[in-house]
Amino acid sequence: MGGLPSALTNLTNLQVLDIACNFLSGGISGNLPRNLRYFDLSYDAISDNIPASIGELQLLQYLWLDSNQLYGAIPFAISICSSLLHLSAEDAQGFDSGDARRDSETLSTFSFPQQTL
Repeated sequence: MGGLPSALTNLTNLQVLDIACNFLSGGISGNLPRNLRYFDLSYDAISDNIPASIGELQLLQYLWLDSNQLYGAIPFAISICSSLLHLSAEDAQGFDSGDARRDSETLSTFSFPQQTL
């Protein structure tokens, strides 16, 4: 158990980060590798909000946050991820999708509890 290590920032060429089902807890680090394209944190025990800095991941295409204890709303900054195609937070307890679907121009798959568009 534990959270995301801050040293992830140093992995500048990392494009795929699939750490689903690893019993990770705590929050989502605001210091993620800038070249991430695929980020899967589903089925962990993340209990935080999504940091606004996720909007800095301009190459991010797929983001899975299913089955975590997220809270708050998706930050407006997610709409800045101009490459984002898929965002899913199914079974994320206490989470609000906010206006992310409306604000994103590229998002084609948007799955949240009881509001799959």
